[in-house]
Amino acid sequence: MKAPVSPLAMAGLLVVRQQAASVLKEIPVATIAAHGAEAPHHVIKFDPIDRRAFIGGSDARIIMGNDQDDLTRLWREKRGEIAPQDLAHNLIVQLGTVTEDLNRTWYQRASGQTVIDIQKRVRHPVHRWMAATLDGIVAETGAVFEAKFMLPWAFTEEAAADKHMAQLQHNMWVVAARSAVLSIITGGGKWVELTLHADPLYQHLLLTAEKSSGAACRAASRRSCSGSSRRGRGWPRSRSST
Repeated sequence: MKAPVSPLAMAGLLVVRQQAASVLKEIPVATIAAHGAEAPHHVIKFDPIDRRAFIGGSDARIIMGNDQDDLTRLWREKRGEIAPQDLAHNLIVQLGTVTEDLNRTWYQRASGQTVIDIQKRVRHPVHRWMAATLDGIVAETGAVFEAKFMLPWAFTEEAAADKHMAQLQHNMWVVAARSAVLSIITGGGKWVELTLHADPLYQHLLLTAEKSSGAACRAASRRSCSGSSRRGRGWPRSRSST
C-alpha cells in the first residue's frame, strides 16, 4: 500500500514544486535495478554509539516528526552537548531488537524471498553525512527491508506506514532503492507486511530538512558539532517557525 503524504510534506508541496529543477539534481547518482542487481553500496565503519558524525534513519523520523522535545534533544546530541539517549531500558525498543531475527525469518518464509545485507552500514555516495544501518535488503528486488515491533492497540497499517515513513524514505535514498518492505510483528500476535515506494517529493523535503541543520555539514567535514561557527542554527529554530 502507498502511505499518505504527511502534513509536513503537504506543507512544503508548493515550495518543492517551485524547486523542481533542484529536485532533479538531487536524484541519487546510482540506482538498484530490478531482479536483484544492486548498485554499489558505500560500506562504512562507524561507531554506532557516537551518532554525531552522521544522520541516520531514526534521526530522520525525529526530524520529520512533531515532537519538539525530541527534536531539541537530537540537536543537542549532534552538537555534543548531551550524551545519546540510553534505550537499554526502553521496553518497546528492546522488544523490537529481540524479535528482529524472528521477524526476518517470518517474512522470508511467508514471501519466499531472501533478506541479505543484514545490519549493513552504508553511507550515501554524495551526501556523506547521510548514513543507514539496514535491517536488510530483499535480494530478489533490491527493496530495503525494515523489521518493526508495534503494540496491537490502535494499530492500523496507515498509522504504521506514516510513523516509519521518514526512516524508510531516508534509507531508500541512501542506498538508491525504489521500494521498501515494512515487516511488522504486533504484540497481539499478528504479522503485517507493507510495501512502500520511494517518493521523490517526500525525499526532497526530507533531504532539505536534514540539510537545514549545520550538523549535516559538520558531519561531512568530520568536525565536532559543538565546534561549529553556525551555533544557534538548525532544527529546533527552523521547526518552531513552521
